[in-house]
Amino acid sequence: MRHNQLVWSEINLTNLNHNLQVIRQRIGPKRKIIGVVKADAYGHGAVAVAKSILGQGVDQLAVASVAEAQELGQAGVKAPILILGAASREEILPVVEAGFTPMVYTDSFCRDLASTCQEKQKVLKVHVRVEINSGNLGVSLKNCLGFVQRIKQYPWLEIEGLFTHLASSYGHDREAIAKDLARFDALLRRLKEHGINIPLIHAASSPAILRLPEAHYDAVRPGTSMYGLPSFLNQLEPLKPVMQFKTRIAETKIISSGELWGYGYQVNTNGPIQLAVIPVGYSNAFFMLFLKRGEVLINSSRAPIVGKAFMSHTLIDITQLPQKPLVGDEVVIFGRQGQETILVHDIAEKIDIGTTHCESICFLNKSVERKYIS
Repeated sequence: MRHNQLVWSEINLTNLNHNLQVIRQRIGPKRKIIGVVKADAYGHGAVAVAKSILGQGVDQLAVASVAEAQELGQAGVKAPILILGAASREEILPVVEAGFTPMVYTDSFCRDLASTCQEKQKVLKVHVRVEINSGNLGVSLKNCLGFVQRIKQYPWLEIEGLFTHLASSYGHDREAIAKDLARFDALLRRLKEHGINIPLIHAASSPAILRLPEAHYDAVRPGTSMYGLPSFLNQLEPLKPVMQFKTRIAETKIISSGELWGYGYQVNTNGPIQLAVIPVGYSNAFFMLFLKRGEVLINSSRAPIVGKAFMSHTLIDITQLPQKPLVGDEVVIFGRQGQETILVHDIAEKIDIGTTHCESICFLNKSVERKYIS
C-alpha cells in the first residue's frame, strides 16, 4: 500500500471497537465506561478516538488537563468530560463555562469553584479524587468524609463521582491490592453510614478491569487496554493493537570495508554491507534514541537497526534480506507485515521500560501523520 507521506501511523478503529467489546464483556452491561483519552489518546489522536468510541458504548471521556478538555470541546465532541488532573484557579472559569467535570480534592479549589458557579448561575458536577496510598493525588482517606460533607453544603456543586487510582493493580502483589481495595471499601461504607450516596464510584483502570472484578464498582476507566496495549506482565487478553507505525525507504547504499558511517562515525570492518535509510529518528519517535538491538519489518522480513538513530533518520542493515528492498518500499517500525509482527511491548522491553510504561512508545511527534482505518 503506497502513501504520499514518508512517515505515518495507522490507527485501526475496528480494533479499537473490538477492545471496547472485550472490556464490556468483562464488566457487564450495567457499568459505565469512562474512556481515557489523555495525552492525545495515548498518541492515537484524542479528537478522532473520542468521536469513535462515543459511538461504541463509551459513556464519558477522561483527560488529564483543562487544555485537553478544551481541545475536545472545540472540536465539537459532545460528551461529559472528566478532568483527572489538577486545575489552577485561572482555569476555573473556562471549566465552568464549558461544563467540564473537574476532579476536586482541596477545600480552597472547591470554594473558588462554587463561587464561580454561583456567579454564572450554573450547577457543576464534580468527582472527588481520593488518595488511598502515599504518593498519589487526592484527599486522604481520613479526611474524605468531612471533605465530602463540606462540598455538599455548596448548592452549586453536585458530587457525581468519587474515585481513586489503584496504582497497586499494575503489580502482582495481591496482598497490597487487597489492602488498597479494603481501605477504599471502608471509606465507601463510612460515607453510606452518613447518608451519602454518590452515583459513580470508580477505581479500575486497565489492569483492574481485566483481572480484578471486585474493583469495577459503578464505572471503569480503560486506557491502555482500549488501545490494545498490555498494562501488566504476561497479559493474555484477546486485545488487538490499534496503532501501527510505518515509514518508507528513502535511500539505499553500500558501505565498503574501512568506510566511516553512522552517528559519531564508526569504521566498517566486516566487509561491504548494504544499508537502507529510513526518514524516522528520535525527533519523530523519542524511543528511537534508546532502542537497542532494534529491528524493523521490510518485505515481511526482519531487518536490524544498525548504530544509533539520528534525529531524523535511521540506518537499517538489509544485507541479508532475501528480497532486496527498493526506495519507496514500506517499513514497519511496530505493527504487522506479512506473518511478522513487532509489538509495542517488544520495543518497550528493548529500551528497558517494560510493560507498565509501554504506551509511551505511541507518543509520537505531531509531525507524524495519522491515518484512520476501519
